[in-house]
Amino acid sequence: MYFDEEYELERIIKIQTGTITNITTISCTVQGTILDIGDRGIYQHGHCWSTTWNPTTNNEITNLGSRNSVGTFSSNLTGLSPNTKCSVRAYAVDNAFTAYGNQKNFTTDSVVIPTVTTSAVTTITNNSASSGGNVITTGGGTITARGVCWSTSQNPTELNSNTVDGSGTGSFTSSITGLSGGTIYYV
Repeated sequence: MYFDEEYELERIIKIQTGTITNITTISCTVQGTILDIGDRGIYQHGHCWSTTWNPTTNNEITNLGSRNSVGTFSSNLTGLSPNTKCSVRAYAVDNAFTAYGNQKNFTTDSVVIPTVTTSAVTTITNNSASSGGNVITTGGGTITARGVCWSTSQNPTELNSNTVDGSGTGSFTSSITGLSGGTIYYV
C-alpha cells in the first residue's frame, strides 16, 4: 500500500526558563526565552512559581500578555517570603495548551539585623537633647521607621520613649524631649 497524501505537522510552542537574578528577601527577576511561537501564536506568557515542585499557571503567575515573536522576556516575582525555597518555570499559552519551560529553583535571602549607628548626644538642656543616627544597611528587609530610643535604664528599646524620624537608609536627626533635669538617660 502506498499513500500519496501529505501531512503537515503542527508546530508547537517551545519555551525555556532563564536565569534568576536580583534575589532579595521578597522578590527576584527571572528571564525566559520563547524559541518557537508555534502555529497558533501565544496569547499569554510569563512565569509561574510556587514553593512546591513543577509550578503551573494554577500557582502564582506573571502575565506578560500576548506575543507574536521569538525572543527573551523577564518577570519580576514579588510578594515572596524571606528564606524560602521556590520553584519557577516560564510558560506560554496558545488556544489549545500551555507550554512550560524547565524548572529552576532558588531561595530568597534571609532577613538579618540592619546595621545602625547612633550619633553622640548634643545640645543638652534641662528637658531636651539632640541625637540621631545612620541606617547603613537594611538587612534585607524594609526599614519602615528609624529613630532613637531612651530610658533611665541601660539598653533602651523601641518599647521605651522613642522618636520616629523617617524611614529607609541614611542619616537622621532626632529631637529627644520630655526629659527631667538632673536625671541620667541612656540613648
